[in-house]
Amino acid sequence: IIGVMLALYLSGLQFSLFVMIGFMLLMGMVGKNAVLLVDFANHAMENGKSADDALLEAGEKRLRPILMTTIAMIFAMVPLAFGTGIGSETNAPMAISIIGGLLSSMVLTLLVVPVMYRLINPMDRWLRKFYEGKIEE
Repeated sequence: IIGVMLALYLSGLQFSLFVMIGFMLLMGMVGKNAVLLVDFANHAMENGKSADDALLEAGEKRLRPILMTTIAMIFAMVPLAFGTGIGSETNAPMAISIIGGLLSSMVLTLLVVPVMYRLINPMDRWLRKFYEGKIEE
């Protein structure tokens, strides 16, 4: 949301139906990137790595695919964002919102998701043990 709103503000465009369509498309891609990162970290932890090492390895190994998909999508949206002609007034807000959202989500996925995972993971493990009956009060 941050990147979408910032991109719209900087470009002088308003929130519209086409921006919402772009936002929905953006949510799928952002969610996929975060899931790939967390899933890789989970597999590394199952193989005996500590949470910190697993997150570092996940960030290192998933950096290239996340960058490649983000940059490819941004390049695909550039003609729509800056094009002229029929339909450009509807395509531009959608493309600009996608570009802004992708740029901010890439940074947030690679920095904020691992931090939040590291903070929440110990509580998740404790809750799983609690509900399995391994922790008694």
